[in-house]
Amino acid sequence: MLAKKLPVLIVLNLLIVSIVAMAMMLMINMYKFEKAIDQVVNDRFYFLIEGLRTSLEAEMSLGGVPLARLPTGNQQLLAAMAENDSILSIEVFDQDGRTVLSTDPSFVGDIIPSGWEQAWQENKHSSWMVEDDRGAISLGLGVIDALGNPTGSIVLRYSPARQAQLVSDINKSLINDGLWIWVGGFVAMTVLVFFVTRPISRYLNGLSSHLSQLLDQRDQQEPPVLAEPAPTAVSAKPGSEFNDYGFMDSYRLTQDTLDQTAKKLRQIDGDLN
Repeated sequence: MLAKKLPVLIVLNLLIVSIVAMAMMLMINMYKFEKAIDQVVNDRFYFLIEGLRTSLEAEMSLGGVPLARLPTGNQQLLAAMAENDSILSIEVFDQDGRTVLSTDPSFVGDIIPSGWEQAWQENKHSSWMVEDDRGAISLGLGVIDALGNPTGSIVLRYSPARQAQLVSDINKSLINDGLWIWVGGFVAMTVLVFFVTRPISRYLNGLSSHLSQLLDQRDQQEPPVLAEPAPTAVSAKPGSEFNDYGFMDSYRLTQDTLDQTAKKLRQIDGDLN
């Protein structure tokens, strides 16, 4: 019976809805957390190269030397790289697109990738970001000389592998915590559903049983047989015992009244003549 299955049906619906809701919530939270981690990491590295840019621009202004001849340029890059293990390299290229300073001496004198060149040309006075084919992220920040002209850019390359591992670990923690919360909430909802629907289920079960008994009793009873009325002889003679419920008496009384009225009318007509 449907009434007996009412709590089970409600629990099954709650199970399906809660699973879908929990999955969507976890997916949204993991996506938002990953984007937040990316933004935090990028902001941290931008803050690092912002400090480098300020130091290099100050040294160029005070010494009056170009980027390629800064005496402490490489030392500053190496010191900044040591602050984070995810940094692959830090490079500085001039306005001709050639690397002049780098944490890796083998890169000095190389032509920068076309992606860097295009990003720098579009954002000479602001920051830019490029992702290469190997998955490394390159963050760039333009360098301005003492006259306010773009003279090159600082590029920090880092690997998102460590960042991805951190995101993966935190996602696992989110999934684990979410499952425990879901299990506890579902158990609480199940107990509440059975507690609330138990009186309703009992009432519906009793009502259904009563209706079933009534239907069974109706099916067991024989249908009544209607007897045809016996024909009754109707006498049309005046004065008979059967007068058609007083119709004949009324008819005769009406006829007598009409005859008397006609007689009086004839008398009045005779008097007038």
